[in-house]
Formats: sequence, structure tokens, C-alpha cells
Amino acid sequence: MVASPPPTAASRTFIRSIMAKRLLGTANLPLCAVLLHLAACGPAPTWEETNDRAKAALQEGRHDDAERLFAQALQLAESTGEPGPQLVAALNNMGLFHQGRGEVAEAIPHYRRALEIREGLLGPDDLELAADYDNMAMHYQQVRDFAEAANLYGKALALRERVLGESAPEIATTLNNLGLLAFIRGDLDEAERLHRRSISIIRERFAAESPNLAVALTNLANIHEGRREYEEAAGLLREAIEVWNKNAGPDSAEVARARNNLAAVLRALGRLDEAERLHREALAGLERMLGSEHPEVATTWNNPGVVYRMQKRPEEAEAAYLRAIEILEKRLGRSHPDVAAGLFNLARLQAESGRLDEAEQLYRRSLQIYESTLGPESPDLAAVRESLEALLRETGRAPEAEGPAGR
Repeated sequence: MVASPPPTAASRTFIRSIMAKRLLGTANLPLCAVLLHLAACGPAPTWEETNDRAKAALQEGRHDDAERLFAQALQLAESTGEPGPQLVAALNNMGLFHQGRGEVAEAIPHYRRALEIREGLLGPDDLELAADYDNMAMHYQQVRDFAEAANLYGKALALRERVLGESAPEIATTLNNLGLLAFIRGDLDEAERLHRRSISIIRERFAAESPNLAVALTNLANIHEGRREYEEAAGLLREAIEVWNKNAGPDSAEVARARNNLAAVLRALGRLDEAERLHREALAGLERMLGSEHPEVATTWNNPGVVYRMQKRPEEAEAAYLRAIEILEKRLGRSHPDVAAGLFNLARLQAESGRLDEAEQLYRRSLQIYESTLGPESPDLAAVRESLEALLRETGRAPEAEGPAGR
């Protein structure tokens, strides 16, 4: 489905437990030993003082100083010999520091150790642990360790079911998250089961216009689309639009995104005129809410371009693709993966129009961006490479397609 997710998102998840984006602190506790290199005179700095200095350094943009001071605060917390709240705070601060620099893999060991300490400090039925499991699972999702993410969401589900009951509103959140992971793994039957149970709880425990229902319906629609059950997907998406209309209003960005999703399904059904209308309405709505040069608006420009290409309207398709690329290069930079996606769309159009030299250059630029930003197993990278190799064979350069130029 061609959708326009909000910038940080990825996603279609909802009411997740949100980790506080702040640096943690606890009451100042006496220390038994200080493992820092200290000045020759004056009292040794306490953990609280060191932690405050680290936070101040981070706020002032002195990242090297902040990292050093957070490490010292962690060392001080370790020196007490007590795996208590102070050590949990120090570990979380180190995790937040690395996460803030985009180093999620480096953050995870700190978060994981903090979680293990909290498991020992809290009782097995403490619901705070369920939120911790959710947060930890999201970190593992970011590094694409979906098996461990599912394991942690499973722990959160079992705890909430045990403490709150099997139809508690909070259960719907975890079911949704597990359903999304099952969808990523390609287990559509399990994903459908989890999302249908989530929807059942939402219908029972939330208001009819709850945004949670709209997102859950969209997730279930994705499953039907994945099975090419487009009529079922369209029905669910129409209901989602009705819910968003009641909740956020007909001119909201949420309604615009839902229209985009429905239009993509209608394209698959061959209902191109209706798809074009919905894509244009979605584009107008997002431009109104976000501004004409927002990156989400740019990716949305690709959608009417796809319809025009299917309708054999190459000039209008080219204009739409070029507008998308123009905004993305301006807002995200010339080497962003979203730019590569726009270049790939335009390259396919030019190839179909017989403009093979232009198509080849666009394919090569798209490939270069993907190679520098995505892993070698990326399906996007594979798609561009396959298209370029096909073009090289079509133009009588089969050996080049098999060699470094195609690879």
C-alpha cells in the first residue's frame, strides 16, 4: 500500500507506551567509593552532581563532555554495589545518549541491563514492567531484531492479561504491536488473528470514534491487501475514514492519509478514476495541513504519478514525480532513500516511454543512493538493480548487466 506515514513513523502503531524522552535522576544517595579521577583538593562530586553536569553538557551541545560525564555517573552508580534506582537511571541515561545520536544498537545493552535490574526491584505483577517490555521491544524493532521484539511484547501481553484481564483496553495495544510484527514476518494468519482480537476489544471498550479503531482497521486492511483481497481491504479502509472523520474532522491529515491508503487499494482494483480523485484530495489535504514542501507531501506526489502512469498519461506522471523529487532533495538532501524511490519511479516511466538513456541514468543514481544508505539485502535496492539489469539487456549490453555496472 502506498501510504504516507507520519515522519517518525513508521507506522501504523497506536497508543504504545511511550518512553519519556528526558534524562532521569534519583535522590542524591551517599557513595561508598568514587571511581573518578578527581582533583587533588575539594570534595568528590556526587552522582547527582555528575549526572546534572552531564545533562547540562548535552543541552549545551558538548556531546563529548556529556558522554564522558554520563560514563562517570554510571561508574559512580556502580561503585555503590547496590543495583538500585540510581544505577537504573544511569544506565537509562547512557541509553538515551546513544539513542539521541542514532546509535540504537549501542543503547540497547544499557536499556537491557536497566530492565533486568527493574525486574529484580519490582514485583512480577507490577504493570510498570509491561511498559518497560513495550519500550524495549520498540528498540529491538529499530535494529530489526523482530524475534526479540515479539518475545518482549509477549511478556507484556502475558503480564497485562494476568493483572488486568483478557479484555482490558491496554491489551489492545500489545495485540496491535504483536500483529504488526507477525505481518512483518509474513505470518498473515497470525497477524489477522491478533488484529481482530485487538479490534474486538477496542469496539467493546473504546468510543465508536476512537482513533485506535481507525488505526486497527487500517492494520487489518493491510493484511487483506497483502493477500490481494482488495474488496475486503477497501471496506475496512472506508470504515477507517468514517472514524477519522468523526474523530479528527474531514479536513484533517489523518483523513488525508486514510484516503491515500484507500486510493492505493482502488488502483489495484483498476478503479483508476476514483483512485486519482482520492489521491488528489489527499494531496490537497496534506498540503493544507503540513505545507506544500513538507516531505510527506512530497512522497504523496508520487501517488497521482503512479495513477497517471497507469492511465498512459506520461507527461502528467513525469510532472508529479519531478515535483516529489524536487521537494525531497530540498528538504532531505540529494542522498536520502526517499529521493532514490522518486528517481526509481521516474526511471520506470522514462523506460516505458522509450527514453532509455535518461532511464539508465536515473536507475544508476537511485542505485547509488540505496547502496550508500541501505543494507545489501534491501528489497528496494534489489528492485532497482533488477530494473537496471533488464534495461542493459534490452539495449544489447547483457555482459554489462552481469558485471559491476549492473551489480
